[in-house]
Amino acid sequence: MSSDRENIQETLQKLRDLIRFHEFLYYVEDKPEISDAEYDAIMAQLKNIESNFSWAITNDSPTQRVGGKRSERFPPFTHQVPLLSLSNVFTSSELVNWQGRVEKLAGTNSVNYYCELKYDGVAVALTYQDGVLVSGATRGDGVQGEDITSNLRTIKSIPLKLVGDSFPSRFDVRGEVIFPKDKFQALNEQRIVNGEQPYANPRNTAAGSLRQLDPAVVASRPLDIFIYGVGAYQGEIPGTQEKVLEWLSTLGFKVNPNNKLANNLDQVEKYFNEWVDVHQQLNYACDGVVVKVNNIELRDIIGSLGREPRWATAYKFPSQTAVTRLIDIGVNVGRTGVLTPYAQLEPVNLTGVTIKSATLHNEDYITDNDIRIGDLVSITRAGDVIPRVVGPIVEVRTGKEVPFKMPDNCPSCDNPIVRNNNESAHRCSNASCPSMGNHLLRHFVSRAAMDIDGLGENLIAQFTKEGLVENIADFYSLTLEKLLSLERMQQKSANNILNSINRSRERPFEAVLYSLGIRHVGLETARVLASKFNSFDMLRAATLELLLEVPGVGEVIAKAILDWFAEDDNLEILNRLQLSGLTLSKLPIDPIREQLKGNKFAITGSIESMNRAELEDRIRNLGGVIAKNVTSSVDYLIQGDKPGSKLSKAEELSITVITEEQIIEMLSDSR
Repeated sequence: MSSDRENIQETLQKLRDLIRFHEFLYYVEDKPEISDAEYDAIMAQLKNIESNFSWAITNDSPTQRVGGKRSERFPPFTHQVPLLSLSNVFTSSELVNWQGRVEKLAGTNSVNYYCELKYDGVAVALTYQDGVLVSGATRGDGVQGEDITSNLRTIKSIPLKLVGDSFPSRFDVRGEVIFPKDKFQALNEQRIVNGEQPYANPRNTAAGSLRQLDPAVVASRPLDIFIYGVGAYQGEIPGTQEKVLEWLSTLGFKVNPNNKLANNLDQVEKYFNEWVDVHQQLNYACDGVVVKVNNIELRDIIGSLGREPRWATAYKFPSQTAVTRLIDIGVNVGRTGVLTPYAQLEPVNLTGVTIKSATLHNEDYITDNDIRIGDLVSITRAGDVIPRVVGPIVEVRTGKEVPFKMPDNCPSCDNPIVRNNNESAHRCSNASCPSMGNHLLRHFVSRAAMDIDGLGENLIAQFTKEGLVENIADFYSLTLEKLLSLERMQQKSANNILNSINRSRERPFEAVLYSLGIRHVGLETARVLASKFNSFDMLRAATLELLLEVPGVGEVIAKAILDWFAEDDNLEILNRLQLSGLTLSKLPIDPIREQLKGNKFAITGSIESMNRAELEDRIRNLGGVIAKNVTSSVDYLIQGDKPGSKLSKAEELSITVITEEQIIEMLSDSR
């Protein structure tokens, strides 16, 4: 075991050093050597190991950095509408599943799509005031980027002044800056002639160019751009993605001529297949197809999840493969007790990244593909990011290869492993398994769950080590005396933690439901369940048939809920949480509260009296609906300090605008 721990620590140190090295090249030297996808693959390996070995996490780990790092050499720029990243699908079946989720959220199967090539470039936002370019910024972490206006002004395909006058008074467009392949090749040939090191690839060179301090250097680089959408805006825009891009083209923006409307998924597949084999002939890097819901207003109904829009996805082209030796197969234990096997590989370079481990999904995947320890295996990086073992090269077997068998006992706690009928997953049978417990404890205190500030991973690990916290209910048994018994714990910090724990008792029913870590029950599912079942007692009494009537709840989720309530340990924890004063039922909507039921609210600007998540929760608890954008279906726009473009949009649509004080009064009147 000591040897295993040392090996893990050695691997972690190598990953962290490698990430820091490439962060230095990218953020400080402006000489990146790998692409964003390759960087993400390294980071994903580090996160995967840290998520399964809590003791391995250190404060200086690159995973502990919040958001992306912004260079101090450029001023910050806050995007009024977040510049979202995309989810990925890699197969036809995954695309069909994505479509199913879209149609369910949209409430209709009459959805058409717009297909665009996915450029491997640098995402930027451009802001125009009265038709004149006034600012330009990088994506950054999606919310805050870097103001690189002077550099973007040098790109000749970016209009400094728009054509005509059919545009909003102020609006943002989003685009992708690219370095054309032929001009990139010519640049490298010249660098070689000059005795200089050639650049790695067009995407990294474009990113490095945009981060130059001298705009003259940027102007010397033949950068180009394709515009693909609109961010914040004041006024009106066309109602579909197709019409938006046609309109933007008339204003002088460069729009890719290969974009295409698809009336159904078959046409999406046809578009994908048209480009999958010929995209490398394009004069710019391209790694897939972006599929978007065409109707703009429908997107607001479908919404986003975290930093990813649910109404769009990237359908990635097949990735390259490599061959290496499968040294061994390890097993990780996740938050819900699921055992996930992973491949330990002889290091191999794949698209610029050294791969040492890869996912194997589950035992069935290993068995069905006849993958054995000692095999030479083919590996790929799904979407050029996540390493995955495709299968063995059977022809070169020596006979010494060993078939894999899932362990009978949990590698974390040594309790028996169980597998339910009709499930591919193996699970630890011990509800108090340390691996499960540490994951669940961190999940329980997270912002979307119980929102307990001050309880980071290191402190939680200290709690468990000292025996102060064994399960989630133990947080409410913490006292000042217990906290002060911890090494380096100061009274002020201890009081802050206790105050935060005390505030969490006011978290709404759906947050408590989400915090329990029931398999497959995410935040949105918890909200839907809370709207159907008003208490844990009602949810516990629900039958399989009743659960299946809930929108978005299928058989897998329903069975997971039933299984959770069948565990005596879980019921005991629920009882302790109730005695601790947590909200285990949804506040009923009485006639006085009917004024919020069914009304849709949007929010603009900063809210002073509470954080935005708390305000949204209180509105939902009173029957209201939260909209992320302002459309004709919104009933009220809540105006906070320094409102954004939503205010102008609301005024144009004659939507009632209320102040923070007015919404607080409405909430108070509804008590």
